[in-house]
Amino acid sequence: MKKVLFLLLFILIVSSVFSQEKTSSLLPVILNILPGFGVGSFVQGDTETGIIALCGDAFAAAFIVGGILSLNYKDSNNYIEPIMCLSFGGLLYIVMKTYSIIKPIRFTNAPSISFIGNGFVISLSF
Repeated sequence: MKKVLFLLLFILIVSSVFSQEKTSSLLPVILNILPGFGVGSFVQGDTETGIIALCGDAFAAAFIVGGILSLNYKDSNNYIEPIMCLSFGGLLYIVMKTYSIIKPIRFTNAPSISFIGNGFVISLSF
């Protein structure tokens, strides 16, 4: 099953690199869900969202791993700190995945305005 998923992911990445139009938000959403860490946003060209997703997923992973590791080192009476770490990491993970799904769709559908004046091109995106 893993080989099929990796093959599908490889085909999607190669097809996105060689495609001329990047009007679809399907590939960035899939890449933000499966490997995570803002890969889909970086592929789409939205570096701001990519950096936010990268940092958010890294912090969520750190809290989750820290909570799991601290469960092994705590005594049997004090499970509050590891549970809080796991809860916060899980909540942050869910929030970042939701953001990583919604933002590429909004980035694709955002209108773009270009102004040409005095030989300079100014491009604005909303």
